[in-house]
Amino acid sequence: PPSPPPPPPSPPSPPPPSPPPPSPLPPPGSNVLFHSPLLSAGFYAHVYEIPVLSESVFPVYVYADTKEYDLTSWSFKLDFEKDFFQLENFVIDEMWNNTTPFVTNGTGYILITLIGNSNFIGQTLKIAVVNLRLKKIGPGSYDNAINGTTISMVNRGTNEYATKNSMQMNNIQGG
Repeated sequence: PPSPPPPPPSPPSPPPPSPPPPSPLPPPGSNVLFHSPLLSAGFYAHVYEIPVLSESVFPVYVYADTKEYDLTSWSFKLDFEKDFFQLENFVIDEMWNNTTPFVTNGTGYILITLIGNSNFIGQTLKIAVVNLRLKKIGPGSYDNAINGTTISMVNRGTNEYATKNSMQMNNIQGG
């Protein structure tokens, strides 16, 4: 007798569900420790110095210290080790929301320039948060994986009072 027909093929199994995207690290709280204040006008950044998991979003909080000058327009560059990070996104602080920034990003850096019409003075002016996604890397110490440069700080009188200075990178201790 003839053999029975083979059973119909089973449908392909669905792909495994994607893991949810990692949550960004919480913003720095009031109990964190920072390096000393800047000696002259410029930008500085707060970064976490805690263990993070691969694929985590790693925020870099960028601030300005204007000393006694007002700040209307600014530009900074953030360099990051392309083997460790990729740019996820950035958010300009809402105090600058009346102007659209000019952004150039490439492999291992982002350059943000804002030409504004508001002016602010202060030691802790919020500028932006640059979110970097940590690539899959092994345990270790990754000193100098993120660096920044104050490209330009301009006051309402169009006086450029800070230019091409290294950005102070402050590590935030804790978690």
